[in-house]
Amino acid sequence: MKSRLLIKILVICLIMCFTQATCFANESITLNKNSIQNNAVNEESTMPAAPVKPEVKSVTSNKIVLVAIDGCEYSIDDGASWQASYIFDNLKPDTTYSIYQRYAETDSTPASAPSEKLVIKTKAVSSTEPEVPKVKSVEGNVITLESIDGYEYKYEGGEWQDSCIFTLDSFTTYEFTQRAKETDTIDVGEISNPIKIRTGRITVLPEGSVGIYTKADLNGIRNKPYSSDVYYILMNDIKFIDADFMADGNFYNGGKGWEPIPSFHGKFDGNGYSISGLKCE
Repeated sequence: MKSRLLIKILVICLIMCFTQATCFANESITLNKNSIQNNAVNEESTMPAAPVKPEVKSVTSNKIVLVAIDGCEYSIDDGASWQASYIFDNLKPDTTYSIYQRYAETDSTPASAPSEKLVIKTKAVSSTEPEVPKVKSVEGNVITLESIDGYEYKYEGGEWQDSCIFTLDSFTTYEFTQRAKETDTIDVGEISNPIKIRTGRITVLPEGSVGIYTKADLNGIRNKPYSSDVYYILMNDIKFIDADFMADGNFYNGGKGWEPIPSFHGKFDGNGYSISGLKCE
């Protein structure tokens, strides 16, 4: 009788333990499920919003440069790969690309969703083979090339310009080249072979230069502000005579004659003219 009673008590205890363990297990499962859900909500809440659509800074036949955004990375292959650089080069000419940007992953935030895609086409390559420039005229220091629609021009050491007219130093040889200009759809053309042209005497003063026409102009250089940028150009032959250095002459200087200019800064172009008869001790 006692043994039966003990068996019943043991069975009851086992049932109670199993029930309590099941409850604990269910509670643990519920807690884990809630934890996973909370983590997902937290991750979603910390994800940055997608950035704006990429903006183009420049495009050529083989390169696309975007406007950089701090913290962003960029993709040109539909998100298969991302790069920190906002420059894409070694591209194919006359080809359409789709570019995305997104905020990159950090230690505290995941990567954002991609932006709206930018669809852009690289420029085509100019098919025109440039000719060697042709001279239209040389008038003193002014060289004019024959103009070609859609072309730009340059002399060695200068910048590309739309005008085919150049005002340069006298009696100097320059190399000129030309090329097709860049357009909205076609990249800048290849540079032509050069042509060498020599200028003659300056007849038109370049902007900012100072013409020396007389003895007084020459003497006045000493009173000019010292600057390495000043460009003096002799525009006439200047001939001094003995009377200039006599007691009543303009350059007597106590019998010492011409007073040397103690310090010269700038550039002096003789322009094919001469200064003669100058006397000084």
